[in-house]
Amino acid sequence: METNFLHYVGYWGPIILLILTSILLIIYQLSFFKYYAFLYLVGFILNCVTKLILKEPRPKNQKHLYLFEKNKTIKSTIGQSYGMPSGHAQTSFYSLFTLLFIIKKTIFSIIGVIITGITCWQRYIFKNHTVLQLFIGSLLGIMCFIAAGYMYANK
Repeated sequence: METNFLHYVGYWGPIILLILTSILLIIYQLSFFKYYAFLYLVGFILNCVTKLILKEPRPKNQKHLYLFEKNKTIKSTIGQSYGMPSGHAQTSFYSLFTLLFIIKKTIFSIIGVIITGITCWQRYIFKNHTVLQLFIGSLLGIMCFIAAGYMYANK
């Protein structure tokens, strides 16, 4: 498979959404930003711990955009050699739900939906995750958003 621009958007989608969502929170909803940042970090740790507990392998015959993705020493240290749950899906959905329900600006919601969709598609076609791993990652991201919203509402 020949790589194209959308593959890179998918790979970097969570970072693109993190930056976009952070900037928009600072502009439109600064009071939510600290909860977003805190639960982003908690979600990352939860993802790593869950991967180390479940140890569900990624699909066979993965494709990579970068050589550093093949570094097994770094990946196994924080559980990234495992596939369940998808961290890309988790962080993308976390940012997407923040855009949808906190920022509430149609254009940014549409951008978030597109980038999240491209990210999940890229992770699937590159055989980095199964549909189930993407689905569970998405649910964890939504749960992190609900937790951030709960903390914000009960501050």
